[in-house]
Amino acid sequence: MSPKSGDSARTDAGGAAEALSTSAPSARGSPPGTSSTLAPAARAVAAGAGSGVLHAAAGLGSPVLSVHAVASGWPQRSFTASVQPWFVVVGLVAAALEVRLEPGALLPLPWTLWAGAVVAAAVGVAAGELLVRRLPASAARTGLLVLSVLGAASITLEGLVGVLSG
Repeated sequence: MSPKSGDSARTDAGGAAEALSTSAPSARGSPPGTSSTLAPAARAVAAGAGSGVLHAAAGLGSPVLSVHAVASGWPQRSFTASVQPWFVVVGLVAAALEVRLEPGALLPLPWTLWAGAVVAAAVGVAAGELLVRRLPASAARTGLLVLSVLGAASITLEGLVGVLSG
């Protein structure tokens, strides 16, 4: 599959299914002008593993996937459709492992807070669906990269402060 101009046509279910298949966009090889010693499938696995590790360790797995999406030429619309279920699975696995490996690690939050979080997430997804219809794929990709850099910088700064403060 070659990316379409503006990537606006990749909003269909076929685009998401293709991205999740064994011929995911990273299987096309390295983008023009770049090289990699890893096979495309190995790069995809490494990005997934890195995302999982960072999600579990720091709560932020998207920068690794963002870099992989750009480096592999993964169209923005199918990338977005594909990573949404990925983050659900990674989040559930990380939470289950956290509860299993460190009982009591999760804060006992009132059910109203959980309900509010679910409602806020639903409103955010609905707003995103409305926005994506008006936003060019290139602007969405730029926003993704800016948020990924800011998130990574925030987690790095938090880690440095933690290490330096003892």
